Amino acid sequence: MVVPEKLMTQLVQARNALYKVGIKEPWFWSGSWTNPDFLHFLPSGHEYRKVAPGSQLVKAKVPHDHPSLVYDIKYHVRDYRRNNIWKARTVDAKPFDFSKMFADAPLTPKELKEVPIPAMMPTRGY
Repeated sequence: MVVPEKLMTQLVQARNALYKVGIKEPWFWSGSWTNPDFLHFLPSGHEYRKVAPGSQLVKAKVPHDHPSLVYDIKYHVRDYRRNNIWKARTVDAKPFDFSKMFADAPLTPKELKEVPIPAMMPTRGY
């Protein structure tokens, strides 16, 4: 459909006259940009982001520490019911001295220390 140029200019003049009164098309009625001052606050494309995130002038200073000292927020790392493998293991290379252990052991029942049993067990038998 071709609209004659004379009719088009009349429609544009009618639209501009309605705009001066404050009547707009329904799709222009709402939104924050309907405020006439809003367009002045919009930054242009060059002002919006002057430096892209990938090309910063100053390198970021990332804090770092030894991995064992960093607190891990993941739950499965801290759940010791499921993750109960001992990570730090030490091997004692010296042979155990059994003769020293048996030398300190009591030899007769008189040398044993008597521990009195209380009338009511603190654990109630559990």
